[in-house]
Amino acid sequence: MKKTILAIAFAAITSISFANEKQKTGETYKVNTTSSTIDWLGKKIGGQHNGKILLKPSHLMVKDGMISGGKVVLDMASITNEDLSGDSKAKLVGHLKSDDFFGVESFG
Repeated sequence: MKKTILAIAFAAITSISFANEKQKTGETYKVNTTSSTIDWLGKKIGGQHNGKILLKPSHLMVKDGMISGGKVVLDMASITNEDLSGDSKAKLVGHLKSDDFFGVESFG
């Protein structure tokens, strides 16, 4: 499931909106972290869950109209779940943040 979520997050990077203002390098753009999120979807036998992850300061480099590099930093402490409620929601988010999954406290 971890690999699936990471693959989805990586694929979503190409759809991130970024600021209109070019940086000094001319082809580097700051990611607008206020309006950008990563939508995640994790599937398992018998079901699936989805949610969002916020971004920390990030940038993308563009060459010939294509993303050629950059750095996108996910704020894993911000991971949310959108399809559950109450205790089930808290349990899933806690599990995703735990060392069994993303180890948010270890890498924060």
